[in-house]
Amino acid sequence: MLNGSIRVMSSAYNILRKLPLNKAKAGLDEMKKTARNHYIKKEKKDTRFFDAVVEEAICYGHEKLFMDIYNQKGIIITEEQGKIGEGKINSNCPLIISDPIDNSAYLEKRINEGITEYESMGALFDSEAKRAELRTCTSSLTLIKNRMIKYSLVLNLFTGELFVAYEKGIFSENIEHVDELRDISKKAAFHANKTPDLLCYSEGKEYKRNIKGTHLDLFTIKSTDIFLGGPYRFAYLMGKRKEKQIGAIAFNGEKIQESLPNIAIALFSKKELKAYKLFCDKKYSQYRGAKEMTPSLENSIYNSKITQDTKLNLSFFNDSDYPSEFRDTVVIIPSSNNAADSIMQVMVQKKYAIEII
Repeated sequence: MLNGSIRVMSSAYNILRKLPLNKAKAGLDEMKKTARNHYIKKEKKDTRFFDAVVEEAICYGHEKLFMDIYNQKGIIITEEQGKIGEGKINSNCPLIISDPIDNSAYLEKRINEGITEYESMGALFDSEAKRAELRTCTSSLTLIKNRMIKYSLVLNLFTGELFVAYEKGIFSENIEHVDELRDISKKAAFHANKTPDLLCYSEGKEYKRNIKGTHLDLFTIKSTDIFLGGPYRFAYLMGKRKEKQIGAIAFNGEKIQESLPNIAIALFSKKELKAYKLFCDKKYSQYRGAKEMTPSLENSIYNSKITQDTKLNLSFFNDSDYPSEFRDTVVIIPSSNNAADSIMQVMVQKKYAIEII
């Protein structure tokens, strides 16, 4: 199944790279009516053709994989379409949670800036690769089977670097050199900046309020001018970024498909990383749309300490046609960062958080 997902991601990436920039930036109003109805987001944000192309490739590829590998249909939770597949999410149901293109607003901006200079998305990506250390766009997916995290893929669209997190650890390779899992052999390593400096999304009143209510402000919150999108944020803990002062990362009431790959990275890091689910003081409780930014344990997928055998709480996904709206607040730290670990131990003692990995 993992080899299949790698091939699906590679196919989606190659299709995206070949897109002419003019076609890639087309909006829903320029698509056929059936496509408009198919891809319009529930929150009415813009969907671009490049979003639809990658999502279509990931969804179609995994619908076929479910039948080929498991001989059954599964469910795919994703950004534009919401929930694809019929039936209930249960222990037997294979589930893909995907963020086909994260940071797509930035990608749209770069397309508009490069429209006269580059013919294809691939040419734009290649030009962006040298800047990607500071800001990038990603594609990601996570497989959950028997309500357990099986693996996660995160692809840096600008550089082509693919990360695979699964039971044997976390490995990376340029996707252009990859046909299957055996081609990915570079082991990821996480550094430990001995600092309480934490990076999370903090723009907007709701996110600032959630920081206060969840006690994230016990950390030193770093400015989002060095902000990296959700699925790839773990890279700040690898010593790969120019900004070396990050000691911890958090997902501050952000969508589940953004934080989940990072949870998988922590799970399969061989104890190099720890992860915590936070709780919010009721007087600071905040919603985005109809979903609480920091839900209670009963309404979170993290209902206990996660191991490779832990059953996640997925039942409440069945009550929603758009499960990608679900949010949570989690913190991930290197195990050897004593400054960050001390803060999290205080949070756990005061019942502000529980350790999930």
